[in-house]
Formats: sequence, C-alpha cells, structure tokens
Amino acid sequence: MTREELGIISLLSYVELFDYPLKESEIFSYYFGDPSAGNLDRKIIKESLDYLVGQGILSRDSSAGFYFFPDKSYTVETRLEREESSRKILLKVRKISRLLAFLPWVRFIGVTGALSSLNSPPDDDADLIIITAHNRLWLARLIAFLALKILRLKKGQKRIRGRNAICVNVWMDEQYLDVNPQDRDLVVAYDIIRIKPLIDKDGLLEKFINTNSWIRNFFPLFQENDSAKRSRGEPLSFTFFSRRRDIFYPLKVIFDLLEIIAYKIQLRLIKKNFPDNLNIKESPFHLWQHPSDNRGKTLVRYGENLNRRLSGWDQPLDNGQKSIDNNI
Repeated sequence: MTREELGIISLLSYVELFDYPLKESEIFSYYFGDPSAGNLDRKIIKESLDYLVGQGILSRDSSAGFYFFPDKSYTVETRLEREESSRKILLKVRKISRLLAFLPWVRFIGVTGALSSLNSPPDDDADLIIITAHNRLWLARLIAFLALKILRLKKGQKRIRGRNAICVNVWMDEQYLDVNPQDRDLVVAYDIIRIKPLIDKDGLLEKFINTNSWIRNFFPLFQENDSAKRSRGEPLSFTFFSRRRDIFYPLKVIFDLLEIIAYKIQLRLIKKNFPDNLNIKESPFHLWQHPSDNRGKTLVRYGENLNRRLSGWDQPLDNGQKSIDNNI
C-alpha cells in the first residue's frame, strides 16, 4: 500500500463516521497522512483514487463525484439532503452573526461542527467560534449571551423561536489563538480546517490557522485559502463601532475593570452549572465549552473503523502507517 492510498483510506475512514463522502478536491485538501507529504502532487491523489476504485476498495458516485466505501453508498443521498437543510440553517446564522458583529469587541465569527461542512440535519444546532478584541472576551460574551437570550436563540432555552439554536462553544482572545497542547488531536484539527468564516474584520482566520500550524501534522496539504476563498467573512466596513473603537479609549480603565468582573461572574456560573465537567476549559483569554465532548469516543471509533477497513488489505504497508498512528 502506498502512502497516498493509506492517506485516502484513513481520511475516508474518519469522515464516514459522520456519513460524509468526499469529492476529489476535498480529499486533496483534507488529505490525512505523512506530514512530509506537503508537496504531494494532486495527480498522484487522482491516480490513487482511480486505483482504489478499480480494486473495488472505494466507490465513486458518477453524478455527484463523491468517493466512499462500497457499503456506504447511502451516504451520498444523506450528504445531499443535509446540504439542503444546512444552507437554510446557515442563512439564519448569517443574519445573527451580522447582528453580533455590531458589538465593538467582536472581531471574528465562524461556523464550526457539522454546519461548517453543510452536514447538519434540519433540527441541528449551529456551533460558532468567536474571536474578540484583546482583553474583552468576557464582556463580549456577556452581551452576546444576553442578545441571544432576548432573541430566544440561546441553546438550552425553552420555547426557542424556531429551530437551530445558537451555541458559541469557543471564545478566544485575538492575542491568544494557540490551542492548548493537550487538545491538539485529529478531531480538533479537523474542526479547525473546516471553520467557515462569517465575519472576519482583521484577517483573523488566517492568523488563527497559522498560529496553529500543528494541524498540518494531520492535514499536510491544507492551506487556509482552500476554505477562506470559498467563504471569506465580511469585513463589515459599515459597522459603526469597528470604525470608532478609539472613542472608547478614555474608558479603557473602566472596561478593564468590567472585564475582570464579567470574567469572575461568568466563571462562577459555569462552574455552578457544570461542576464536574472537565470538557470546559477556561482562562481570561479563552473558553472552550463542550459539555458533551465526545472526542475520546470519536478517536476510538475512528481507530476501530480504520483497522476494519485495512483488515482485508493483502499488501504490506509502507512506513506511512507509522506516521499516521503517531498522530492519532
């Protein structure tokens, strides 16, 4: 088995956990394997795909161009159906993001999770990441929280207006964009490369990805432009506050004090509501709030699935397998 064939099988073994077949361009962008594959030619990926299809290891949908394992043909219809429902959800989320962008300290809003890949069921929630101005994370979160509560769009509220509640589960300060070393795994890397920017006032998506260059240990061919060019966030030049942040400068000391108070109050509420949850990580400069984090289970399922897909392979593996195993 070549390095490229193993990388393709590994990637498809992972995305099939979410019933998500991939097109050739997506397989190239999200190619998962040996980090030394940074200069891999797309032609080689195409040849490897043709070989795997010819051997019956993979199947290809002739109309949509998706690749998948032969026993997963139903995932093509699933993906197309979810794309339709996801676009409807995304329209709602765009409107909300434009409202939140009027907050003076919100610098970036992006969609994460299933919705970022247009793979959300009709009733699914919308997961967001928000990056704020330095030392204003907790004030921005407080105002955003109140706004979503008033609009009845906050996840967990009773009688939410319509469907598709908003869940901002990642907050980051623009000067602290590093992901914690203990969280640098395949699941988080995959979430990062799929972020769909809605609002990007200062080119923060590119900065975020470059700061977390470790993701290329998993996805060596990924480039920020692959995702950002498809959906570059709006700069929102009309935003009153983003053009006049200087008017707040004389009040900086007051806002610094309010930021500390907002942090302590919200931290107390988080610990009260989730007293024993280790999946919530916070500091003055970031908040990762995943009360139902299943990363561990996902990695176990992926490992089992990959072993199952490779079990019938009658060719020896090259040293690419060692690189992949070390990254999981």
